[in-house]
Amino acid sequence: TQKPFLFLFLFKGDYLDILKNPTVPEILQQHNDNSKVQFSDDCTKLNRNFKERARTLIITQMNLYLVGRVQKKDKVTKEMMEVYLHKTTVSINQITEVRVSPLTDNYFVIVVPNQYDLCLNSPKKTEIIRTIADMWSVSHNGQKIRVTVDRALSLRVKKGKEKRLDFSENATALKPGETEAIRKGQVAVAQAPSASSAEIERLRPKKIYKQPSSGMNFFGGGGPRLRRFRISQIRNR
Repeated sequence: TQKPFLFLFLFKGDYLDILKNPTVPEILQQHNDNSKVQFSDDCTKLNRNFKERARTLIITQMNLYLVGRVQKKDKVTKEMMEVYLHKTTVSINQITEVRVSPLTDNYFVIVVPNQYDLCLNSPKKTEIIRTIADMWSVSHNGQKIRVTVDRALSLRVKKGKEKRLDFSENATALKPGETEAIRKGQVAVAQAPSASSAEIERLRPKKIYKQPSSGMNFFGGGGPRLRRFRISQIRNR
């Protein structure tokens, strides 16, 4: 039988070069986190009322951070500078599951039993899930993190209280130019399903690392990482 054709995608990871901002190392030091940054990019977070809030996501070997970003005047130079404010920290070890829908939306839920679940939205959903899965696998002796695929995703917004996101293909509920929209826990998606449970299963730690001649090691941080995908997975990126 013919084997499926494979593509290589180049994932940069640290898209924001986040450590160049002096406020970020301070946040990491407050959590005794000296590990390398695996991923950084802007995203949105759903609050308990399903309202979207702008955040910046940072993933290191140890933790996942959500930070806010504001403009403040430097006390010395009197110039405006970008400052990151710490909002949430989740230990990679404390994550037990990632939940996604089988549609082409950008939402995903990170399950954290000791805290509350995080529902994020990012066009780099696949890369984020792979990064979390890779770091989780390293700290759990090569095991795979659980990834659940369902059109109804539950999330714990606070102690003892859960809410649910219901996903459906409903182009009539979208405004012109929208590919997805959330209203009162109902997520309308324009396109038909493009990922089965088996395809999402492949997003979990089946990685290849190309050892560079210099600069980058297993944990990245020094450059982009190579990832291998089947054609069937490309549609859900």
